[in-house]
Amino acid sequence: MGPICPIPWADIENRRKQTRRMGVKTTMKAAILAGGLASRLKGVVDDRPKCLVEINGQPFLWHLLRRVRKAGFTHVVMLTGHRSNAVRDYLDNGSAFGLEVEYSVEPAPLGTAGAVKHAQPLLPDPFLLLNGDTLVDVDLGLMRDAHATSPARSATIALCRMDDASTYGSVVVDTANRVLRFDEKCPEPAPGLVNAGAYILAPEVLNLIPAGVPYSMERDLLPSLLTRQMPVYGFQFQGEFIDIGTAERLTIAAQHPLFNAPPI
Repeated sequence: MGPICPIPWADIENRRKQTRRMGVKTTMKAAILAGGLASRLKGVVDDRPKCLVEINGQPFLWHLLRRVRKAGFTHVVMLTGHRSNAVRDYLDNGSAFGLEVEYSVEPAPLGTAGAVKHAQPLLPDPFLLLNGDTLVDVDLGLMRDAHATSPARSATIALCRMDDASTYGSVVVDTANRVLRFDEKCPEPAPGLVNAGAYILAPEVLNLIPAGVPYSMERDLLPSLLTRQMPVYGFQFQGEFIDIGTAERLTIAAQHPLFNAPPI
């Protein structure tokens, strides 16, 4: 397991401060996977897509978009499927949130990477990709800037170091934070870097995803990038990520400070 990459944080932060002073927003789009069936939440929430499950009086999507907006992203592509009309009814064109929102509706479940492939015409440039059921406590602006330090990058993955990565599987990186391999889940507890489910992707990687068939980001696309020796880098952050995929995790989320922050 390699040490944390010596990213030029001072330079990145200086650029961010200058950007804030100028009042400039990023042109990078943020794509959000919001087509999940919420099968593990049956009996808890049956009348809405998972991204609209309420936590402390607001839909999960509200909590997610406030972080996206705070990082300077103003253009969002919603990757929808199950109950897509409910997402559109909630967000509309995004103006109420200070956003511009577009929609891609998959005709059938296509998996995480397959849903992105379906939206390829809307994603011609490097873009941020987030799961619509996971809140990642990472500075999305710094992650975006770190990705931009190397135009050759095919992907940047948010990585969280955990004392026990056994239930997730771990990501092995070198001293420059380039991803070397993805290790499967193991039966014994062990520390490691975990894929937190936030990515910045070059548009070229979408050409590797077969159209119209289920295809996974974690199991299919990312390993294929390494097989092709395309540069994939990790962005390590000190924080947490919380998904709401089960009733137990939904309860935990409601008590977590990330879901009790004051309005931006």
